[in-house]
Formats: sequence, C-alpha cells, structure tokens
Amino acid sequence: DSLRVMKSTILGAMINVLLNAYLIPLFQIYGAAVATAISCFVIMFYRLLVLMKKELLHINVIKKVFVNIMLIVQIFLCRYNIFFLQLCILLVILTINSQLIYEIYLKGKEFIGKLKY
Repeated sequence: DSLRVMKSTILGAMINVLLNAYLIPLFQIYGAAVATAISCFVIMFYRLLVLMKKELLHINVIKKVFVNIMLIVQIFLCRYNIFFLQLCILLVILTINSQLIYEIYLKGKEFIGKLKY
C-alpha cells in the first residue's frame, strides 16, 4: 500500500514541476497555485481510485473533478479580487464535499472504535 502512496506522490511531484515550469512565466504566483492544485488533484484522484477499488470509500468521481475545477477557477479569481464570487464558490465546494467529509468522519470513527487500548 505504501508503494501506491509513493507512486502517486512521485507522479504529483513530477506534474507539479512541469506545470510550474510552464505556468509561472505566464501567470506568476497564480500559475504556481494552479500547478499545485492540479498536482494535488492528480494525487487525490489516484488515491481515491485505489480506495474505491478496495471498496473502502464510495464517492462520485464526477463531483470531485468538478470541485477541483472550481478550485482552479477560484485561484484565478484571486487575481481580480472578486471576494463575493470566491465566497460563493467556496460554499458550493464545501456543500459538494460535505458528503465525502461525513463519510470519512464515519470511517475514522469506526476505525478508532475497533482499536484496542
């Protein structure tokens, strides 16, 4: 299992370096933020697929892709200081992720309950 974590981390790091080399000259700090968001998305997507194959987590992948696209849009909105629109997008992201956050909370609670002290 740690081999999969290592693979996803290396893949994400390589994508981050390549995207930084391309996006920073074009968009400065916003390019770096987008590159980081995309590489984190790749890592998260890979790890979620592994969890879904093991049937440990049941999520809607399309929602996750949509949320990550919205995060990238939100980064570019920072460039124009549109606070209200950023806040609206953040609320939509939290609403979409609330099911996943709750499911992870329940899994963690179940896991901690099984631990023997």
